Amino acid sequence: MVKNKIKAYIRSTYPHNYPLLAFVFLGVAMGENPTIFLVIKALFYTFLIFSATMILNVIMDWDYDRLHGKNEFIHDHLSKKDLAILYFIFVITSFILAILSNYNLMLAMVSSIILGVLYSLDQIRLKDKYMLNYLTIAAGYGLAFPLIGFFSTDPSGELTQLRITVLSISFLFCFFSSQIKDFEEITSTKKQSTLAHSFINAPLIFVFYHIFLFSLIAILIYIRILSPKFIIVFVLLPVFAAFLQRFLKAKTEKEYRLLHEEHHSLTFSFVLTLILSYIL
Repeated sequence: MVKNKIKAYIRSTYPHNYPLLAFVFLGVAMGENPTIFLVIKALFYTFLIFSATMILNVIMDWDYDRLHGKNEFIHDHLSKKDLAILYFIFVITSFILAILSNYNLMLAMVSSIILGVLYSLDQIRLKDKYMLNYLTIAAGYGLAFPLIGFFSTDPSGELTQLRITVLSISFLFCFFSSQIKDFEEITSTKKQSTLAHSFINAPLIFVFYHIFLFSLIAILIYIRILSPKFIIVFVLLPVFAAFLQRFLKAKTEKEYRLLHEEHHSLTFSFVLTLILSYIL
């Protein structure tokens, strides 16, 4: 049925990851006088690249996922060829829009596309290389997406110390938080180059990441690199504390999967507090 095919196409873009698109709004907030049109443009450009990245990941994991019963709905209603066609439509459209954009925006868009390819493509597949996998995710979501938002609304904008600091926090947050997804497959034989598979005390390390990040923000506020306004971020501290407490108690892959999905909401909230801290 056409309806199911459309649903399968949508699922191939991993809607549960849509909260990560919030990072483009962080870049928009750092720009000067963004208009509604420019904000929509930035979101559309980012969504094209984001969707292409997710679709490529589904294509590259097709055989493994089919063998292990993952993405069954997609496999039942689409073929790899169907997804490959959609992927190239999105990528070609993104490249055309990038070429027609200002130089800085073009670099941000092309970099984001390349990172998606390096992460999933079988011949390179950085997603299976420890640390490089997380660095790639952080560079894509935490840097490239905000820069697409920034240069969409402020083509000649300068990357000031404040903007670089905020982007660095965004990058670190993505680097740390992206590692939660691998706990879902803690018993899998497929993924070995992950935090979850590499250390016995991996859950404690994941918790330490968050402690380190909030401590770093506090220090940056104290030494006046960040404005006192950024104390808004600490409104989320009790929420993160409660989440991490439940994370330490988790034992099964199902529990980790639910926590991973919940963490997307925390990601959205964290980015929102950064945006509010910047614009207030």
